Amino acid sequence: MALLEDIVAYLITEGIATEFGKDIFINFLPQEPDEVVVIDEYGSDGTQVGYEAYGRYIQILNRAENVSDASSKSQQLFSSLVKELCPIISLTSSLDVVIVALQRPFKVMVDDKERVSYAFNIRVLTHTN
Repeated sequence: MALLEDIVAYLITEGIATEFGKDIFINFLPQEPDEVVVIDEYGSDGTQVGYEAYGRYIQILNRAENVSDASSKSQQLFSSLVKELCPIISLTSSLDVVIVALQRPFKVMVDDKERVSYAFNIRVLTHTN
């Protein structure tokens, strides 16, 4: 799970979230607060994709009180993580990754409190599993 924690720390450093457990979570979508970011790994076992390269699938979901805020935050998250011209990102001083978008942000749902969620999926390639 260290990779997910590194992504959380990166997004906090980028100013997109403020504090783990307050407005950004791993593998958990809390009922409160209304505006949150969730980093969730799915369907990946660290598949080896090359010599010492591993691919992991991650979904970035965000929820906000209205469509405009949810869409804007999702685009901000996407732009921070997906660098199409140079996909290599230094998540930490010792971990460089390649992040490839599997699709652009899309609307996932509107919950019973009328909060709107957007998400996008990425594949993260690392040199360690």
